[in-house]
Order: sequence, then C-alpha cells, then structure tokens
Amino acid sequence: MSPLVIANELNHNLLKSFNYHFSVRPSVRTRALGDSMHRITVSFGRIRPVASVIIGMTVLLTNAAVVCIIARSLGADINWDLLNYHFYNGYLWAHGKLIQDSLCTEQSYLDPRLNFFYYLLIRNFAPLTVNLIIAGFQSLGISAAWLLCFHLLKIYNIRTRLILSSVAAISAIIGPIFWSEIGGTMGDTLLASPIILAIFFSLISQERDRLIYLFFAGLLVGFVAGLKFTNMIYAVGFVFAFILTTLYRYKFNIRRLVIVETIFCFSFLSGFVLLYFNIGYLLFVTYKNPIFPYFNNIFHSPYIGNYAIRDERWFPQNLIGYITLPFEFVVRHHPKPNQQHIIGMEIPFRTIFPALYFIISPSILLYLYFKKIKNNELYDIFFVLSFFAGSFFVWEEVFSYYRYFAAAEMIFPTILLVLLVRWGRLIMHWRHHSMTYVAAALLVATAAAYSLPDSNWGREAFSSSYFGASKREFKSYNNALLIVGFRPLGFILPYFPLDDRIIGLPEHLGITQKFQKKYLRPLLDYKNIYYLTDAAEIKNDRELPAHYGVTVNYENCSIYKTSIYPVAVCPVQHTP
Repeated sequence: MSPLVIANELNHNLLKSFNYHFSVRPSVRTRALGDSMHRITVSFGRIRPVASVIIGMTVLLTNAAVVCIIARSLGADINWDLLNYHFYNGYLWAHGKLIQDSLCTEQSYLDPRLNFFYYLLIRNFAPLTVNLIIAGFQSLGISAAWLLCFHLLKIYNIRTRLILSSVAAISAIIGPIFWSEIGGTMGDTLLASPIILAIFFSLISQERDRLIYLFFAGLLVGFVAGLKFTNMIYAVGFVFAFILTTLYRYKFNIRRLVIVETIFCFSFLSGFVLLYFNIGYLLFVTYKNPIFPYFNNIFHSPYIGNYAIRDERWFPQNLIGYITLPFEFVVRHHPKPNQQHIIGMEIPFRTIFPALYFIISPSILLYLYFKKIKNNELYDIFFVLSFFAGSFFVWEEVFSYYRYFAAAEMIFPTILLVLLVRWGRLIMHWRHHSMTYVAAALLVATAAAYSLPDSNWGREAFSSSYFGASKREFKSYNNALLIVGFRPLGFILPYFPLDDRIIGLPEHLGITQKFQKKYLRPLLDYKNIYYLTDAAEIKNDRELPAHYGVTVNYENCSIYKTSIYPVAVCPVQHTP
C-alpha cells in the first residue's frame, strides 16, 4: 500500500471520528465542560505576558513587604534551637569540624547546609538585617501559595482569582507556624516554597502532559529534604497523590502510573543525594550510619543502640488519639514544664484548618460520588487533597510535631477556599456567583483569624549584635578542650579559637562502650580543659559523674557577659 493511500485512509477515519463526536447534540455535562474549557481559555487569554510579569512582581514585592514589616514588629528571633545548634552547626560546617564537634549539642548533625546560611547572616549582619533577609525568603512561600490558589481557580475571571488568591495568602501569613517563625531560623517555613512550587509543577505536568515539569517537582522536593530531613514526609505525600490521581484520571493505567512514579522518585533521589551525599558519606565512614544518630534501627551503627530516636511527647497515646488529633488542634493548649504528653508544639497555638479539611473534603467527595459526578477537570484539586492526606498520615506516624507540617499549613487556606468556591455553587445552588465567593472568603478569613498565634519561640528587642559576644574575649583559650555541660550553649562556641576541640558531658545519646571510648579520647589528648555552663547555674550545677575522671574548679571560673545570659568558663582537672 502506497504512502498516499495510507494518508488518505487516515484522513478519512479522522474525519468520520470528528463528525461522529461533534455532529450530535451535546449533553448538558458536555456543554458544561465546554463552557468550563472556554472560561479557562478566556481567563488565560486575558493575561498578556507583560501583565503576567507585572502581577507576579507585584505579588512577590507585596508579600515580601508585608512579611518584613511583621518581622520588624516582632523583634529579633532568639529561639532555643538557634542558641543550641543553628548558629553552631553552620560554623562547624564552614570550617570542616561538623563530624568532630557537633555531638556536644542536643540535636547533632542536623541541617548543616541550612545552618551555614544562618551562620553567614549572623556573622556578617545586624539582627534586624538578618531577620529581614530571612523574612524575605519566607515570603516566597506565601507567594507560592498565592500562585497555587490562582492556578486552582483558573476557570474564574481574573478579578475573582486575584482577590481570592490574596485572601488565601493573607490567611497563610497568620497561620500559627508561619507567624511564629517570621524572621526566625526554624527553617520550616523558609523551605516551604519549593514544596508548594512542586505541587504547582505537578499539576502543570498533568495538564500539559509534559513530564519535564514532574522532574522539576521531584528535584525541588529532593533539595529541601536534603536540607532538612523533616520534609521527607512530603515526598511520600506526592507518591500517594500520584497513585490516586493517576488511577482516577487514567482509569487504572498502570503503565502511566509507573512512568509518573519513576520520574518523580528518580528526580527526588537526585536532588536529595546532590544536597546530602557528602554529609551522609562522612557520617557513614565515621559511625556506619549515614544519618547518625537517627534511625539506627535500620542502619545498626555500633556506636549507639539499635533503635530510632524519637520524642514520645508528641505522639498520640492510642488509636483514638491519632484519629482525633486534627480536632484537638482547635483548642489552644498550654504545655507545662516536664509535661509527659504535649499536643502539637511547645508553644500554645490553635488552628481549625486541619479539622475543617477532614470534615469538608470527605463530605464533598462523597457528594460527588453519590451524585455520580466525575470530571477529569477536577483532578487538580483531587491531587492537592490526596497530597495533603498522604503527607498528614505520614507526618502523624513519624513526627506528630506540628511545626514539621509548615508547608501543608501554608496551603490550608488555599485548599479550603478552592473547595468552597469550586463546589459551593454546585451544592448550595446559589444563583449569584458572588455569594459563593464572599461566603468562602469570609469563612477562610475567620478560620485564619481564629488561628492567629499569641506566642512565639523567643523574641527580644533588636540590638547591634546577635549574641553580644566577641572573639577577642576568648582568644586565650586556644588549643584547648571545651566541655559543654549546660544546653543551650552552642551560640557561644564559634567565638572560641578554631583549634579548640569540643565535647558535651554527660552524653545525651544512648551510647555504647565503643562510642564512649572514641568520644572521650580528647580527655587524654588535651592538657588545657575547660568546662562551660550558664553562670547563673554554677551553684546548682552537679559534679560530673566520677567515671569521667573530671573535676571542675568552680572557684576560679571566668564569667563572660552575653546578650543571652552570662557564660562561665571553669578550669578542669582530669584524672585518667
């Protein structure tokens, strides 16, 4: 058969198919779908390239200005983790001492690349400048949430999308986690923008059938997971969402599912390895565990017990507790010192968004199911709902610590707003569209105002320097062994000479004899040994256990004033 005959046959078949599908009178649902697609075309068509740039820049600058103004009003961030290891671990990473000296802190080896960013800022800028720079980067997460909401409302006109997306962005700013972290070093909200952009790229990938966007999404999630381990939960959320939405949209097309999951997982692992490989390699060579001291129930390092380190205070105590946890967040809890079980976080907070999600989203999905309404154009919001559900279940099982759910909290208002707007008219049968928009915006704004926190992780007035310390004060302690006996003291350690060695006693890990032999070796190698503690705690400080062979001379301590609290440096005698 000649190529000309084949071409004619194909044209004939295509023409028959076209006439069959489009010559019949369209059904109500077909017309509705056509109207929706027309609105999509019109709404995007109205945004010219120049206007898109102007809108984007306006959103970025407005969000940055708002968040920076709030950061200025809240004061300098002095959270416990900053005093413990955020500044110190960045210093260790900068000078190649991470593996050697990080164990003197409470959270060892965590997030060194991210902490290096904080170290550079604090070493080179005043506290106000540091907080404003961090706040500027945090505002990118708000802009990403705005973009996601704007995209999910694509079937509406530009004015509606602009207004509702702005409501979602403002609501995200006053969330308990974001508000309490503005300008601070916690890092959860700082790294939220890549996660939210990954959701956006995943949706674009499915809409345009361009898998390159899926690769970008996985790469972004891998990067932020390499910077901060707690973001691993979102990788599982994406995998879960791809499974559900691919099966939903492509009717159990296993080949499509395998392709999507393979691309995402490959790009995720590429991003993660690129950011974390050298750190993991050093830890594996030193301790036989690439994420030492965590998850040793998997890696079985001989330097620590074979168990996974986790803070049991946050986890629900039974199955009922896991089921009701989102609803317990509705009431503000006030944790007490040494409390055995704490709901959510150490600081008082409340939020109604998780409870609303688990009430409204199943209700709408059940309504659509029983009404037999199935439309492939709904997969985008279904993807976001699946992503949130998958991430939440993994978070609840692995952490149950609310601060680690920051990126999801920032899209809570978007999820709720889009659910109410896109299906409010369908369920309520309101004649005027504006009623749906106003009601949805008011509900989201009210829920956000209810969640506005009244506490933070520690703030103080802005001063000329972050910790009020100077290297000149500690230059005489060169070539010495420093024993950290009080936590947090990590903020003062970078001001000591670089050739000092640092350990913490007593050890805070479930150590083995092999670990202790290696860790205590510096006690034999150094002649100049000093013990560091809070000067106010000297009278209450207990002697170190006798088996260390360490005697602290509390009578000859030198006291150094800082903007946090005075630090005592006491000479030590070691008897092997």
